[in-house]
Amino acid sequence: MATSAKCPHFLKCPFFNNRMAAMPTVVEQLQRRYCNDDYRQCARYLVNQKFIQGYSPRDEKEASSLERDFDILFPNNIEKAEEIIHRLVK
Repeated sequence: MATSAKCPHFLKCPFFNNRMAAMPTVVEQLQRRYCNDDYRQCARYLVNQKFIQGYSPRDEKEASSLERDFDILFPNNIEKAEEIIHRLVK
């Protein structure tokens, strides 16, 4: 049996805390998959790891664009996460 672990960003993740109150079933399914069991596969976790490692956009305009994109990033949208990460490390 796999050990359940919470994502280290769970308590601060705005995606689940305040954003999806109108969709409790979707929240429950996504949290079960991406916050508790397999958080290292969460698109938001992947982007957070790059920010934590010190990557940052080159200018304020790019930072604002990245923040908007990250703000609406669904945990299962790995393709969008990879795009954001690419923009961070260029």
